[in-house]
Amino acid sequence: MSSFDEITSAIRRYQPQVIPEAERPERQASVALILHPGGESGTEILLIERAHREGDPWSGDMAFPGGRRQTSDPTLEHTASRETHEEVGVKLPAALGGLDDIHGSRNPGIPPFLLRPYVYLVPERPQVTPNYEVQSTVWIPLNRIYDPESWTDYVVHFEERQQRFPAFGYQGYTVWGLTFRVLRNFGALLDLELPES
Repeated sequence: MSSFDEITSAIRRYQPQVIPEAERPERQASVALILHPGGESGTEILLIERAHREGDPWSGDMAFPGGRRQTSDPTLEHTASRETHEEVGVKLPAALGGLDDIHGSRNPGIPPFLLRPYVYLVPERPQVTPNYEVQSTVWIPLNRIYDPESWTDYVVHFEERQQRFPAFGYQGYTVWGLTFRVLRNFGALLDLELPES
């Protein structure tokens, strides 16, 4: 598993692939990958369990802090920082860098949107104070995410069929979908693998 210094170096060197302004959908969002060195378990990353809410397509899913860009947000990095403070009460430093833009969800029922992940490093685990949008929070060691022993499938039931998606489990949580895709892209910078969907 990569050390905290190796992660820092890899993110600083990386030039993310961004979708040109003219090709971006109107709906844009960003998320914060917050990492700290951890203890014996190594580097940890913060994930949230979204609150169960009627009409929310990601209700109850595991995610990173973050959300939709508002017209008052000057940049998508500002969106990630603002949303993180609102959702979990953490004030972030400047982002170390970004990951590749992701062009929306694979769910045909969700309008197109752009998601831009930013990586933040904090020296110590910050105090987390979830708001009404967050059911719970968990710090997950990276070595558990990229350990094949943690990998599983997540089954989604549609009207006439069901589909399996790659996922990983940790302490009763199951991480799949968009969050899993972001973690796959992040791991690729460190030669860490997650299953392809």
